[in-house]
Amino acid sequence: MSLGLGTMTILKRGQEEAAAILRTALDAGITHFDTADVYANGAVESIIGQTFAQEDRSRLFLASKGGNRMNATGTGWTWDPSYDYLKQACLESLNRLETPYLDLYYVHGGTMDDDIDASIRAMEDLKAEGKIKEYGLSSL
Repeated sequence: MSLGLGTMTILKRGQEEAAAILRTALDAGITHFDTADVYANGAVESIIGQTFAQEDRSRLFLASKGGNRMNATGTGWTWDPSYDYLKQACLESLNRLETPYLDLYYVHGGTMDDDIDASIRAMEDLKAEGKIKEYGLSSL
């Protein structure tokens, strides 16, 4: 069994401590890091990217989530599982994480009214482009 580290509140005590937690986890053998674009408005993805920029990418299992579109002030978000937004959100996550691909990309929520076919099409296209290896739904 492998362990993973969820990073939603990792910046609670600042960037230095967050980076130390990430490095300590990796040194202890934890290689699965789970994050999302909305965690601290993308700052969590950025600290993971900065911390692991020099690591052998094949050593890491990086998972992130998209579908919550942040508002202009960064104080909230609206749900957007559309094809275009999921593709855009994934590319932005890749940029912040400083990686060419994600091992796992989740649709971060959902409703029974969503166009799930459009979301799946976005994920399949991201997979075909080599941007993600696998995809899933984190909650519904």
